[in-house]
Amino acid sequence: MLEVSGLNSYYGESHILHGIDLTVPAGGRVALIGRNGAGKSTFLKSLMGAGPTARGEIRWDGRNLKAMAPYARARLGMAFVPEDRRILGNLTVFENLKIVRGHTSSGRMATPEEILDQFPLLKPLKERLGGVLSGGQQQLLALARAEISNPRLLLLDEPTEGLAPVIVENMVADVQRICRNGCSLLLCEQSLWFSRRCTDYVHVIDSGRLVFSGLWQELDAAEDVMKRYIGI
Repeated sequence: MLEVSGLNSYYGESHILHGIDLTVPAGGRVALIGRNGAGKSTFLKSLMGAGPTARGEIRWDGRNLKAMAPYARARLGMAFVPEDRRILGNLTVFENLKIVRGHTSSGRMATPEEILDQFPLLKPLKERLGGVLSGGQQQLLALARAEISNPRLLLLDEPTEGLAPVIVENMVADVQRICRNGCSLLLCEQSLWFSRRCTDYVHVIDSGRLVFSGLWQELDAAEDVMKRYIGI
């Protein structure tokens, strides 16, 4: 589905990502983990064409996305939940969901009511403005907004940062449900607990370079990687 080869990304003259190779197959659940500043957010923004200057190949079903605008990539089925959530504060929870459009081959999209049934912590808040929601509530709304587009690939950037444990536990179930419905996942996170429960395959990034790629049990066996790059 998604194939990234030799990706180098820049902000101005600052070289952030160095030769990243990464694949997310159809139905795959992949984590990119690393410390703050390692390049995780830059990687997701590069995939969407939303900020950094990216050089290298980003292919979607074999198609090179280099010249494609962010909205066009979304129409292919890429749903990006950024770290800052980008909730529309002057719209209600219901309205934030109602304005979403699906990708070009999404078929029937769920209604806002159907999506809210899947997020019981959000449902009582449907008429509340997005701008007055708590951080956890906004993160759930951002995830619900991504789900309603019926995505083929969900891109999550640090979804658990600063959230209460009960919200994080609910989010595990929500992400797992979305993936069971046929959506692939690329998760950028610092939380090992959350990442393990949502993904099967893991990459470790440090200073813009991949330093490990493998299954979680392989990472557990790589004690030098865990100590040097993750701090365990």
